[in-house]
Amino acid sequence: MGQGGHGLQRIILSVMILWLMASPVLASTSKLEVYNSSSEAKHAVAWQWRLSVGKSTEDMVLLPNGNLLITATSQQIVISPQGQLVWEYKSSSGNLGRPVIDPYGSIYAASASSIQETLANGVRGWNFTIYPAVKSGKSPLLAQGPQKLLYLPLPNALYAVDTQGHYVWSIYSWDAGGSASITSSTKRNFMAGAGDEQAFYVVFGEKADYRLVAVDQQGKFLWSYWLGDITQAGLVTDGQGRLYTSVSYKKSSTKRTGAGTSKLLPGKLICFQYDSNKPVWTVSLKIEKQFTTPVLYDGILYVNANSEIKAFRASDGVSVWENRLLELFSPVTVSPLTGRIYVGSSEGALYALKNTGRMIWNRKLDGAIERAPLITADGTIYVITAKGSLYKMVDQYKDV
Repeated sequence: MGQGGHGLQRIILSVMILWLMASPVLASTSKLEVYNSSSEAKHAVAWQWRLSVGKSTEDMVLLPNGNLLITATSQQIVISPQGQLVWEYKSSSGNLGRPVIDPYGSIYAASASSIQETLANGVRGWNFTIYPAVKSGKSPLLAQGPQKLLYLPLPNALYAVDTQGHYVWSIYSWDAGGSASITSSTKRNFMAGAGDEQAFYVVFGEKADYRLVAVDQQGKFLWSYWLGDITQAGLVTDGQGRLYTSVSYKKSSTKRTGAGTSKLLPGKLICFQYDSNKPVWTVSLKIEKQFTTPVLYDGILYVNANSEIKAFRASDGVSVWENRLLELFSPVTVSPLTGRIYVGSSEGALYALKNTGRMIWNRKLDGAIERAPLITADGTIYVITAKGSLYKMVDQYKDV
């Protein structure tokens, strides 16, 4: 073969290598266990299949094509509704945070050094590199906010990037007062982030000094609200200009008559309007264990606090009902089809409740349920356990 032929071979080989590098990696699906529909018919919730996928580090996400996206440290795994592995991807730039999904199925996920786009078929899209890379063991809090920009808060800056991977702006100071300092603190911790068309919100701080800030589409601080010495925080927006915040404070000893001393976590559920740091309303709680990010559905906020599902009116924070269950652990999920509420326990029990707070069934899985159950538009339930088992289930309970 002549020199031209060898050159053509080298070009073809190079193209094949690049294609393999950009393509998703497929693996065996031999760990799929399918359940017998007739034997499952006796249960209020029927198992369809179980698949070993490994432990998840973020809540599952439903893609527009019906597939499931699971994040496990630096890995993304996509599973079909039939329990088949569609593709998987391992990032070389560290732990991946929660993904942002666009209506066309593109997946945006951030590490401490980049934002990576992945197409619905698993092929890599654009990559926005952050320099210098930030040394942090925590997963970054990527969120979509005003003008559909991607907002990434890191210790050295807040970055805004469009969905084509183009840099828009950055804030090199976390001083809401507008300081020009660009000092980066590796001790700065980010607890929660969320966004809507009005603002991007983030909870951050160091040691006992945490605050909630709102930032507009041009990278200007709208306001700051001091939270103090908190241990966890959650944020959810209603898309209409309101923000709901759950926070837990450090433990304090509280005396109980005749019962010695118990450790309690003071907690608050706070509502803000996007253009003001003055709370619309505040609810104070005493938290013994978990206090999850609020879930908003049909004008009601649901939280898991003290092994209780608590429901509050979103308009004014008034308590609607509460139901104490055993060892609740996961965030709450509400079915978009039926309005039923689902939550998991540290003992592996999945609970289902009516929107009035009455429990209608529970079923034990093979491990603790730490991540929020995922409910599709047709009512299908997906749950992943701490043992790395992904279950597909159908709620068969009929109201009487």
